[in-house]
Amino acid sequence: MWRFRIARAVFMASQKLLCRLIVIGRENIPSAGPYVLAVNHMSTADIGLVFVGFPVQSWRYFAGEKWATHPVWGPLMSWLGVIFVNRGAIDRRAIREAQEVLRSGSVFALAPEGTRSKTGYMQPGRDGAAFLAHTAGVPVLPVGLSNSDILFANVRRLRRPTITMRVGKPFLLPDLGRRARSSDLSSFTCLIMTHIAALVDPRHRGEYAASPALVALQAVYGVGSGMVVPAEIGLVPQTVSAGRLQQANALQGMSRNIVGVLGPAVGGALVVAGSPGFALAADAASFLVCAALLARIRVPRRREEERPGYLSELREGWREFTSRAWLWSTVGIFG
Repeated sequence: MWRFRIARAVFMASQKLLCRLIVIGRENIPSAGPYVLAVNHMSTADIGLVFVGFPVQSWRYFAGEKWATHPVWGPLMSWLGVIFVNRGAIDRRAIREAQEVLRSGSVFALAPEGTRSKTGYMQPGRDGAAFLAHTAGVPVLPVGLSNSDILFANVRRLRRPTITMRVGKPFLLPDLGRRARSSDLSSFTCLIMTHIAALVDPRHRGEYAASPALVALQAVYGVGSGMVVPAEIGLVPQTVSAGRLQQANALQGMSRNIVGVLGPAVGGALVVAGSPGFALAADAASFLVCAALLARIRVPRRREEERPGYLSELREGWREFTSRAWLWSTVGIFG
């Protein structure tokens, strides 16, 4: 593990010098393997950025055979346990090594595209990540990097660009109850790439910009957030007296932060104690328990004469929105 600590320290020092790195979704990183880390690939610096954005853990990854003979990167990559792969053909030796890594409980990282994109757009994914995750029965952790394609062009101009790394939630591929066929692996690959595409800036999505699966994922997430967040915010004032509202909001915020820290640790413990499937089942069960508890909350009903119409509420909300310049300008910037 000390090798990874040294490598991370070196990569972090380089990152601080060359660019700003924003990591979103760190709470989704499992505390331990095994899992397949699938990331888009646009720069030779991508693996170093992943090292910086992730905690120190035992992991290995693929790299093209051409790097094995590089005078500097070849020995360094070998020291870090890189598996050099022949990208021009099915490299069964490399696949067997990667499967052994996952069986040992470690993390295996790779770019499903198989090679670096020279255009800044995501390329069609290959089936390697899907094959490894399916045969090992481990989760896939999608990671999206944005703006790493402009890193060195900006460095040459003495600029420090901002690179964003978004970490999605780990997920298991569907259980077919049999060995996956070629068509199944292609579908799994599309699913993995769609998850990655949802995590990168729109300009990087390339092949997957108009993916129906991506549109569906974004629609489900948007509808869920649009319903849950306002309901959660509006529930507290309706169930707590005005005198205790500040305390209730503080308790809610503190609880959310605590869960954000403990959640990944508990998830990792469940994976170690049981299996990835068991951890996901426990996660689903926790949502059911929350739904059952929320269903028992009784919100005082307004008298019918006090309830404004739907259109009236929309007009009132629009007036409030347009009357606050800071609010609509912020929405315009991030929209």
